[in-house]
Amino acid sequence: MAMTARRARFTQADIARALSGAAKAGVTMAIEITSDGTIRMTPCEARPMPTGKDALRDLIAGTAL
Repeated sequence: MAMTARRARFTQADIARALSGAAKAGVTMAIEITSDGTIRMTPCEARPMPTGKDALRDLIAGTAL
C-alpha cells in the first residue's frame, strides 16, 4: 500500500515570515503554530533560551525558565 503525500499545514517559509514580522515590529513575541496550521503571535516578555541536554524537553513541556 502506497502512502500519498499530503499538503503541509504550514511551511518553513510561513514560520520565517512570522519570525521576521515579529523582529521588524521590535516586539518580543511568543509564536505558536497549532496542529491545524494557525500561526498565533502574542506579545510577551523576553526570556533567555534554555540550553543544556534537557532544553528541548523543557521547552515542549513549558517548564523552561
